[in-house]
This record gives sequence, C-alpha cells and structure tokens, in this order.
Amino acid sequence: MSGISGNTENLLDNLSELLQKAFSLPFGADRCIVDRDKVLGLIDEVRNVMPPEIEQACQIVQSRNDIINDAKREAAAIKRQAEERALQIVNESKIVQEAKSKAREIESKARLHEREVRGAANDYVEDTLKKLGEFVAQLGGGLNTINGELQKVRGEFKSAARAVEQR
Repeated sequence: MSGISGNTENLLDNLSELLQKAFSLPFGADRCIVDRDKVLGLIDEVRNVMPPEIEQACQIVQSRNDIINDAKREAAAIKRQAEERALQIVNESKIVQEAKSKAREIESKARLHEREVRGAANDYVEDTLKKLGEFVAQLGGGLNTINGELQKVRGEFKSAARAVEQR
C-alpha cells in the first residue's frame, strides 16, 4: 500500500489479521465471528489517522463553488459596466455601432473568462477528487462507505457543474 501512512497500514493489517483468524460459521465459509469491540476499536483508530485530504476535498468543493460565484459576480459587473458604457454612447450617432460592438466584445470576454475560471476550478476539483478516490481505494474493503460518499460528492459536483454551465 504505497500511499498509506505506516500507522494506517498497520491498523488495516491488524484488522485483516483479526478477520483471517476469526472462527468461520458452519455452512458459511464467507461469514465469521469477530470480537466486535476489537473491530470497532481498529476502525476508530483508522478514522483517527485518516489523512486530511478527505476534509480538504470538502473544502475544495466549497472553494470551487466560491470561485464560480465570484466569476458570475465579476461577469455581471463587467456586463453592467458594458451596458452603462453603451448607454453613454447611444446619443453619439457616429459611434453607436462601435459601442454595440464593444459591448458585445466585453460581454463575450466576460463569458469566456467565466468559462475559463469554471473550467480550471472543475479540473482542479476533479483531479483532487480522483486522487482522493485512488487513496481511499487503497484503504481497502473496510472503507467502502467513504468511497461511496466520495462518489456521491463527485456526482453532486458534476450535477452542480452541469447546472451552472446550463445558465
């Protein structure tokens, strides 16, 4: 287990050994009897040594949402500035077409900037979630719940990203 700290790896080895040495139930070789307190104690110890990346993943998702919201506000401010500028120029007959063109260009740049920021934020979050998923996968079968939650977060992230992109 290359990405796991020695302490976590030792705890998982202890849990594995406990399960391997457990008594099998009759007519059910895949079922066994284990000391619940020992297993729960080992699981608690694994949770205590879990890497901060799991909490960081949640923070990254929140940061991504903040970045997208900031980009939207910036785009709205740029659009508002463009509209104000266009209104100032409307009364000048020679430059009306130029003002409209410039307003469209500014709005287009704002949308492009928003897409670039959103894309970079999405790429960063997706990469971090992928790395975290790989790490969690290394923790073994005993931590399937965490991996399931990670998949749920990834799904929520993709749904949120699609919803934002559709706006």
